[in-house]
Amino acid sequence: MMRLMSGDPQTLIRAGEIQMTGSPDAADQFRELLHLAKPDIETELGRILGQSAAHQLGSFARGLGDFGTRTGERLAQRMSEYLTVEKRSVLTHAELKHFLQAVDTLANDVERADRNLKILRASGARVALARPRAGLGCGWPGPPGAAAGVGRPASRRDRRRGGRAPRTPAAAR
Repeated sequence: MMRLMSGDPQTLIRAGEIQMTGSPDAADQFRELLHLAKPDIETELGRILGQSAAHQLGSFARGLGDFGTRTGERLAQRMSEYLTVEKRSVLTHAELKHFLQAVDTLANDVERADRNLKILRASGARVALARPRAGLGCGWPGPPGAAAGVGRPASRRDRRRGGRAPRTPAAAR
């Protein structure tokens, strides 16, 4: 409703942002009613302060509104850049696309391995499953900022060192 009152309603309707159903005559009457309900503040101020002062005050108010809009848009853009580039809290479109492709690849690999396992079991072959390795194994390095090797099981080489996995930067603190 506010968008109808703030801009040209015909432009909004032509752009497809507002859809109307029903009688066009009723819509035209409704538009006229909204136009009459929307006071022209500059004209009303002109009766009190004079036309010149009212026009300058109106121009100042419109400029202030435009400044607020531009500032809000810039703030949103910079917050988006901060969250994706500096903080790495939000994935970029390319990173998300790469991750989703890696998930699809992994799902296909799991389906193929399951199908092969069923074929092997059906043939009577004895199947021994290997221990899973650290990492996702699908080309995706993990979430941004994740330390490599955190939470992985100790390997044979690690067990020879005393059964501990090597210290990682996160564990060294």
